[in-house]
Amino acid sequence: MLDSCHCGVGHRERRCTTQGSMGLSLLLFLSLHMGSTMHTPSVIQTPTSLNVTEGSTLDMKCRIDGNLSKIFLNWYKNGIDELQNSTEIYIIKNETDRSSHFILETADIADSGTYVCKAGNIAHNLPNNGTQVTINEITGFKVNQTPSHISKEEGADVTLECHFRTVGRNSTMCVRWCKGGLEGELTNKTGSCRITQNLRKGFASLTLMNANVSDSGSYTCEVRRESRNHWESGSPSAVVITSSCTFSNSNPTAIINTSHCDHTSTGSNRMTMNITSSLRATVEALNPELELELEPELEPEPEPSCCCCC
Repeated sequence: MLDSCHCGVGHRERRCTTQGSMGLSLLLFLSLHMGSTMHTPSVIQTPTSLNVTEGSTLDMKCRIDGNLSKIFLNWYKNGIDELQNSTEIYIIKNETDRSSHFILETADIADSGTYVCKAGNIAHNLPNNGTQVTINEITGFKVNQTPSHISKEEGADVTLECHFRTVGRNSTMCVRWCKGGLEGELTNKTGSCRITQNLRKGFASLTLMNANVSDSGSYTCEVRRESRNHWESGSPSAVVITSSCTFSNSNPTAIINTSHCDHTSTGSNRMTMNITSSLRATVEALNPELELELEPELEPEPEPSCCCCC
């Protein structure tokens, strides 16, 4: 120390004492100054906990508070598995403000655990308690099937839609369409039907292409989760396909076979046919069981008369 020197008498001794006092003051100033401007770096992670339902998005952030160079910021689950960018995980690092943003989409129950942002550099490993994440199971799919009733003539396309709440990774979910009960499952190979689905968006549809009378019936959308033996169905859709039994003068012989026509809705074989009265006898002879109700026949306009003047 500066005041530990052995000084002589007189003014030299006084000068030494003065130098010792200045040295102590300098050391005290430096100590106070450095203590006020420097502090131990730390990592701040938010939030401290998350409690959400499966299918939700997990969003966590961390940053280094303090002066630290050549840093690292890595995310771990339960302190063991280092997390990397994937189809569900997005990690965004910002070297400028020494921060990292962690996002996990469509969380599954298996994603519950402790998520820690490990931060520091080669000389420092900053302590961090992380974020405690709890994922709660969804027990209801909220299946909504539309329309409840639809009626079309044969030959038309009929589309039914099914909306439901999606869960987790969707890998254990499936959607099936059934006709006349849950036993008659339909597939894209079953007749003229087309099935589309998007499990991530919670949507499925069934289209009956070029529908005929035999396609009439009750159709149900069923959402299943095989891994937990859980399923839920929507309210059935009633589909009615009616036959088109209108004939014209261009093809009167089509009335020969009317077995495909659906007369149950009226309880009779009455038909409206756009044919002339001259063809009525032919039509009645081909199918005498029909009760024909002919549309009025337009009388032909008279030919213009000629007038000769001699």
